[in-house]
Amino acid sequence: MARLTVETSEFEFAHGKLPRGEGCWIFRFATTTGPVQEFAKVDGNSNLSWAVAKKWAQVRGAALKAYSVAVCS
Repeated sequence: MARLTVETSEFEFAHGKLPRGEGCWIFRFATTTGPVQEFAKVDGNSNLSWAVAKKWAQVRGAALKAYSVAVCS
């Protein structure tokens, strides 16, 4: 199974830069039953580095059977 690519264009448009650093990240997953938005959370912690949040989104997207995933602005 191919790893989902996390789309960042909405975030880049809103902030004028690529996502990076630490923070609370919200991702939107496009699924066949409709869009799903979720905060990235690992072990109850929602303040994550971009690298950890992106990996979480790819794994969560696969679990949701999403066909695309985007970081929200």
